[in-house]
Amino acid sequence: MLYMENCRSAALPVRVSRLFCFFDKQKYVCSYLIFKNKKISKTHFYHKSTGFKPCAFVMKGGIMLVLGLLLFFSACQKQRTTIPLEALTTPTTATLYDITFTHPDTGYVIGGTHWQHGEWLVTTNGGDTWRTDTFANNGLLAIDFLDAETAITVGFDGQAFYKSDADTWWLPYYPPEGETMNAVDFWDENTGVVVGGKNFAFGLIYRLNNINGTADTVHYPLPHELRDVQFTNKNTVHTVGYGYVGKSTDGGLTWQASDIQGDFFYALYFVNQEVGYAVGRSGTIIKTTDGGGEWQKIRNGNNVFVRNERFRDVWFKSEEEGYIVGDEGLFWWTDDGGDSWKIVEDTPDVTFHRIYYQNGIGFIAGEEGKIYRFKT
Repeated sequence: MLYMENCRSAALPVRVSRLFCFFDKQKYVCSYLIFKNKKISKTHFYHKSTGFKPCAFVMKGGIMLVLGLLLFFSACQKQRTTIPLEALTTPTTATLYDITFTHPDTGYVIGGTHWQHGEWLVTTNGGDTWRTDTFANNGLLAIDFLDAETAITVGFDGQAFYKSDADTWWLPYYPPEGETMNAVDFWDENTGVVVGGKNFAFGLIYRLNNINGTADTVHYPLPHELRDVQFTNKNTVHTVGYGYVGKSTDGGLTWQASDIQGDFFYALYFVNQEVGYAVGRSGTIIKTTDGGGEWQKIRNGNNVFVRNERFRDVWFKSEEEGYIVGDEGLFWWTDDGGDSWKIVEDTPDVTFHRIYYQNGIGFIAGEEGKIYRFKT
């Protein structure tokens, strides 16, 4: 909600004769207008973390600017919708980081606690019930299945495991560097990529030539932490991370960076070989329609007039309809290719880490062992 109040001059870095604040109490952003001789001479913005910053412009005609700001903020209010979320019962309270299904009834969730243990949850009835096993001595962050029985999972501080059939238990593999691996994707049993890193500006890429983790190419260290990776064909693979959006056209052996930056991109999703989306931790949404050749910002999370949102994952069921999830129950929906978004109301105050969708049913995995199911 937008508020307008008289500001106290004592809080401002300059002396003024009259001023007002327009601010969002949740974001703590204040735009104040400095009036001198009934004309606006300066406009500043205030943010709790960065303090006062002057605008790059000086405007006159205070009434028109005030009306313009009111109209602008009113137009920016997002529409809202309702998608009922069914809370599923799980046997864990650990954070759940990834979820996938190999069959409409058979699904898997990976998670755990950093420095303590990893967990593996399985359902065989579409999520109605889940069973869990604890393995690894650290949390697990991502899982990928090549087929219904062959899988690989990676996690904190070099934790990595694979299994080649349903009857064998997870076997460890040892990556070249014992660093955190955030995501993994295999195109086939001979072509896979793992990405990871830590502390924002420290990353890695492993190009794997088999399921047991043998790396034929290692990019380490890189100047940016990487968070997600996806193949769109045998040769083309995409990755995103801290100020970085990259593409490989030789199966992950070499990489080219996009010129788009400005956020810590946490997740990406390609609907097909051409259309893809990525989301960032400051609320940026980017889109490509040419297979990652060029990306466009359809929402700039760094814009002072745009609310900062803590996105964590994105999933599109078609080129037009998709979802974003994030911190504190953030759940957005679009049906026009991201041109506009609706906020899903009445969600639980739980951080959502991952979303998965199949056959008209969606699943969201999050903190405290929470899994939610929805239908659209």
